[in-house]
Amino acid sequence: MIIGLIFLAASSACNQVIISEVMFHPQDSSTPDEFVEVVNISDTTVDLSGWFIADLSIQYPDSLLGDQLLLKPGGYALVFEADYDTDGGTYHSLVPVNTLILSVDDYSLGNGLSNQGDSLFLINAIGDSVDAVGWDKDLEPGYSLEKVILDDCISASNWVPSLIIHGSPGKANSVAGRVVDLAIRSLTWTDRNPPYSFNITVTVENLGLAAAAGNLLLNDSVVADIPSLLAGEMQEVSFEWNAPNDVFGLYSLTVHAAVPNDYDLSNNITTADIPIPSPRMALVINEIMYTPFAGEPEWIELVNTTSSTINLDEWIVSDQTSDGLLSQKYLPGDSYIIGTGDSLSTSGWPIAISVMQVPGFPSLNNAGDQVIILDPIGTIIDEVDYSHLPFTTTGRSLEKIDPTAPSQESTSWVVSPSTQGHTAGRPNSVQVTAERTGISLDPNPLRINTSESILVVQYITPFPAINLLVEIYDLAGRKLGTIFNAGPVPGTGAVTWDARTLDQVRYRTGQYALVFRAKDTSSRSKWERMERLILVN
Repeated sequence: MIIGLIFLAASSACNQVIISEVMFHPQDSSTPDEFVEVVNISDTTVDLSGWFIADLSIQYPDSLLGDQLLLKPGGYALVFEADYDTDGGTYHSLVPVNTLILSVDDYSLGNGLSNQGDSLFLINAIGDSVDAVGWDKDLEPGYSLEKVILDDCISASNWVPSLIIHGSPGKANSVAGRVVDLAIRSLTWTDRNPPYSFNITVTVENLGLAAAAGNLLLNDSVVADIPSLLAGEMQEVSFEWNAPNDVFGLYSLTVHAAVPNDYDLSNNITTADIPIPSPRMALVINEIMYTPFAGEPEWIELVNTTSSTINLDEWIVSDQTSDGLLSQKYLPGDSYIIGTGDSLSTSGWPIAISVMQVPGFPSLNNAGDQVIILDPIGTIIDEVDYSHLPFTTTGRSLEKIDPTAPSQESTSWVVSPSTQGHTAGRPNSVQVTAERTGISLDPNPLRINTSESILVVQYITPFPAINLLVEIYDLAGRKLGTIFNAGPVPGTGAVTWDARTLDQVRYRTGQYALVFRAKDTSSRSKWERMERLILVN
């Protein structure tokens, strides 16, 4: 920010004593904290007896008063209002002990320094104006107007806001030496070749007093040249950037300006979160606990199905009526994380399980609900309506047979048969891992009317989509019941059978035959299997 000078010294050459800093908008406007700093830039001592400070009301100057009025070479003097507390005021601990402390002869500097625009004159004992400074813009409260180069008495750009709160009273200005200072003001981006190529635009401003040029760096590599900018000049610099192929979600892109002899390196760097689009099913819902035991929380398990890392910052878990916002966490490929709105008791869970508290986590309705995962751009990455899935009972989760299975298909989900009731933070107990066709029954033998009475029938057929019929027969060949009859469904999946509600007259302890019939939906080809099922009490 450059403050426009309204009044300048009459001569281009500086006099022995000059104004070097002005605090016209103190942090607390109710206190007498305005001050003017002057400095002796000559090699001889200057007697300030009979000197004055004046603002626009120059016909009523304020006399400089103090116990000592001799300003030594290189020495600083601070001029305060008459009611400023020099022993315990705001600047007491900031002012060096060798600073000359002065005051004016009333309770304001000049007619009171205006925040919106004013001027100051330093007048010697014979009535000559030896220096002057003016401003036409306000500053942030508590920051002073400082001179960059003390012996430059003609350049308006030589006056800038202080870099620190309360300025630099009685010592070298915080902006001293700010001859070269390029600053990055903003970073924006646009998609150039979606989804992974971007045009990055960086706005650079010359805050220094001399023309300066440099380079823009990304990960220590030059990506663009910063052309020579004059003092106060601002320009946009653009370059092409391809997102890395190992990160999805928000990517923190850090750009910095490399400028020889730059004064202030703190304004040379900027970071922006670039949203990298995620493939469909990159982050999937793998397990849902919507009927926990009393005192335990609802939760969902998410799995990164890719080999890349996903930054979970600003991903959303939604049920269409409320949104839960995930926080920054880098989830490696093939890793699990639990999302919940409550604190979790993880007794009996794997030590390395990753749990994230999610503000706004949606309430999972026991009668059925929809869970949606959206990336930071708002794209739906996975969704499941468990109203159409097998209903669980208290303490049991819904498990997916495979993270990559279609989330909306009922055959992709089963009620957890795990003795713990869930498999949070680890591969699901029903996960299909076979690489060849076949069916499996778990558990077998199957207990009737106990907490372990859920049969999981996992299957891998040679077809992508099938019409499926699963039936139970006794050993005499009589059909006793149907476990599943629907289609089309995926050719790989699982179905469940809850044996807790069996007709005890029909089903007794003994051996039965489970017949599995799959028909390809396109070719009408058939694939059939039969497995022995043992029921026990």
